[in-house]
Amino acid sequence: MPTMTKFNCFTENLAEGAHNFASNVIKVVLTNAANPPLAADTVLADQTGIAVTFLSTSSGVGPTTGFAFELEQSYQSSAGVYRYIPADMTILATGGTAEGFRYIVVYNDTAAGDPLIGWLDYGSDLVLNNGESLVIDINATDGLFTVT
Repeated sequence: MPTMTKFNCFTENLAEGAHNFASNVIKVVLTNAANPPLAADTVLADQTGIAVTFLSTSSGVGPTTGFAFELEQSYQSSAGVYRYIPADMTILATGGTAEGFRYIVVYNDTAAGDPLIGWLDYGSDLVLNNGESLVIDINATDGLFTVT
């Protein structure tokens, strides 16, 4: 499972109150090796998401904007440690072969400008043929990120 790499803006946005993981809608977009996320990117408009033709999720939560999937919210807070642990998501190819993707970019769809949070890198473009799936396996202990 790839680990999340945070965008440089995430820490500042978190400290300044741009993110409320208890109530904001957090989504992901898929990008490929031709359009990699850069640590200096700050908002969704900096990303070139790929079309999710033939893709859906097992949760039935996306896509909602042509190339974005919504994460099912979950977090843990205990003894001064906060973990953002969204549910695992299965991306399914149905009805045809989906365009290749390498990166799963996480962003806040509620906050102004859709600020970026981080991304997962699968190392090379993945292609899902009709009937194939990919589980985005979120570490159930550490989640996508931990704030201490």
